Amino acid sequence: MSTAAHVIMAQQLVVNFAHGTSLDNAHNILRIGLNRTAALANSFGSHVSGAFFARVLGPPTHPGPGLQTAYEWGKRHSAMPVVLVGQLPERIFRELQASGFIVTQPVPGAKEAYEVPPETIFYPDAYPLVNLHVQWQIVDPYGTRR
Repeated sequence: MSTAAHVIMAQQLVVNFAHGTSLDNAHNILRIGLNRTAALANSFGSHVSGAFFARVLGPPTHPGPGLQTAYEWGKRHSAMPVVLVGQLPERIFRELQASGFIVTQPVPGAKEAYEVPPETIFYPDAYPLVNLHVQWQIVDPYGTRR
């Protein structure tokens, strides 16, 4: 079994991933897609300049700890963060992994006792193919309380 969870949607295997951010940043990603310049402008403490960071999720019925971790990391961007959930065809995700444009790894410096889910890094060279195939959804836990 691979590190990414598999979900069958319309007879197609997909990989879901979550990114915590501000509502404005999430809307910008929906509007312009993943973009190196925007990633550089909105990064806080990134160890890979211009990259997009996410957590791979399990199926919708059991997404695992990545959803909560993405939300918590989104607090660096907003007191009321949202989680941007992306969905890519597994074939595209694997192709980008094989090329080294997507890498899943432990979070540098995270203590093992904290059980921090691995981070998935989308390097800027992945952006054109991701933008072509990704489907986004904003999960806003605050809804009408904004």
